[in-house]
Amino acid sequence: MADTKFRLRGRPVYVAGHRGMVGSALVRRLASEECQILTADREDVDLRDQAAVRRWFDENRPEVVLMAAARVGGIYANDRFPGDFLYDNLAIATSVIESARCSQCRSSSSLAPPASIPGWHLSRVCRHHRDKIATVLQAIGKTVDTKPSWPQTRSATVFDNPA
Repeated sequence: MADTKFRLRGRPVYVAGHRGMVGSALVRRLASEECQILTADREDVDLRDQAAVRRWFDENRPEVVLMAAARVGGIYANDRFPGDFLYDNLAIATSVIESARCSQCRSSSSLAPPASIPGWHLSRVCRHHRDKIATVLQAIGKTVDTKPSWPQTRSATVFDNPA
């Protein structure tokens, strides 16, 4: 039987959202893998800015991306500003995942979206934000569905590029 483990030893691994609860746990766990852990503070790169994220990927060339970044704010903030949270989290996910794909990362896994947008669907978002979100989704070739269809899983492998 073939060994299906993905070896991290010596590989540059980017943890997006390394200061959050999930991201900091990933960094602590990765410390035992003898990999090169890459992080970027929000002062260094705004993950909502596709061009800035692409530049960061070009400069740092991660082979593996673990996506744990998200805008979070608690129940009150999520209830008060749902469109802002949804838009920012979609922009973050789109920028990081697309930059990883374009820079030929070997693997990218997303851990943030189900936790950062619990139970949200576009029909509950005001028209202004829905239009902004639709623009982001259309830019990556997706259509907008106004019915709830969030994944039940807590993580998803976005892509795996062959070695």
